[in-house]
Amino acid sequence: MYQKTHSKSLSQLINEIETLRIRRQDQYRHYPSPQLKVFSQQELNDVACPSCKNYLNGRTRKVLSREAILSIAEYLECTLQQINELLLCAGYLPIATDPDGIALDMRLEEGRATLQLLSFPAVLSTRDWRVKGTNSLYTSFWNVPAWEQTPSDKQHNLHLLFHADFAGRRPLQTRTQTLHGALSAFYTHNKLFVHDSWFQQFVDLGNQYHDFKQLWQSVTSTPADFQNVGEVFIAQTNFIYRFRFLHMSIGQQLYPVITTFIPLDETARQLLATFDSHAHSCHLET
Repeated sequence: MYQKTHSKSLSQLINEIETLRIRRQDQYRHYPSPQLKVFSQQELNDVACPSCKNYLNGRTRKVLSREAILSIAEYLECTLQQINELLLCAGYLPIATDPDGIALDMRLEEGRATLQLLSFPAVLSTRDWRVKGTNSLYTSFWNVPAWEQTPSDKQHNLHLLFHADFAGRRPLQTRTQTLHGALSAFYTHNKLFVHDSWFQQFVDLGNQYHDFKQLWQSVTSTPADFQNVGEVFIAQTNFIYRFRFLHMSIGQQLYPVITTFIPLDETARQLLATFDSHAHSCHLET
């Protein structure tokens, strides 16, 4: 019984791989793929899984490892849904997906309530870096409108990082290092999503900002280790505020997530206190 079930599952997996391979081949029939892949069985075997031809030709019935399936999925430019379908065909647990619908709304409400309890600048974001909430310290520190008062097309962490209004608040070298580190972290955390539509929308949005394209090309070719440390130049005080990013997930999945900016030294903590006082006074006035 087990052998029949295993044989059926393996057959479904091979059929699914072949369907995806042929679909990609047809997709790039009239123009080359960005990586110049031809999506042949031989290339699949050579690039992604050295034993693939044996599976396709029925010469082996061993179970493909989870790592082999992920390698095949990367080669075939699979979306997360397609990756999970391959994993399920092979009898492996799928990759956990982020909450959506009512479950996401509940997590976001919980996240917004948590924001107001934090004594550091903090922002609530979804996986695609869309801002879903901020606390008063964050808006005071960055000198930006509150999240609910920000136009929807500006409710994105890319806007804060690259928009000219805020970009000049960091020394050039520090700014480049911080941006490269932040984008590297985003790319590393989301490599399994690079062929999902939301990921391409993220890149399209980034391309609207100066310097993004060059930095993104550098990130995707040589991702840097993200040190969770950044610097901001505060023009009013002519002071560089050094901080550490701290990420806190809301719920069991990684996203939505709260990112806080925690000062690294006493001077930075004193500076933050002035923003805290300003945020508090603004809150009392409203």
